[in-house]
Amino acid sequence: MERSLVLIVEDNAGLREASSAILTAAGFEVHQADCVREARTWLETGGTPDALLTDINLGEGADGFDLAREARARHPDLPVVYMSALCAGRFAAEGVNSARFVAKPFTARDMLTALAQVLAEQPILAGEEA
Repeated sequence: MERSLVLIVEDNAGLREASSAILTAAGFEVHQADCVREARTWLETGGTPDALLTDINLGEGADGFDLAREARARHPDLPVVYMSALCAGRFAAEGVNSARFVAKPFTARDMLTALAQVLAEQPILAGEEA
């Protein structure tokens, strides 16, 4: 069985590392980015995640909402989980369809549950077995 690859985008290094460790321990492969620019570069050079886990407030410029829309333009069925301490009110209006929102601070269980939910909702491609 192939491990799912999660692109995690978080500007807080400690939270990014902790979340990556949790995902790795749960059996995921992880690619980390600390900003939208770094994530874009990875996606533009062929990075193909099975899911996106992104902070919303990522410093100056584009935010996690922008990144998710751009990633969905490349990968239309990409499962997305947003995480933020401040943007719950913006999620309904600016989040991509079928995404989940995890409020910071969150537990490992909160993050893994949201990720499992969006991955479970991903359409099965023709020729793949459930």
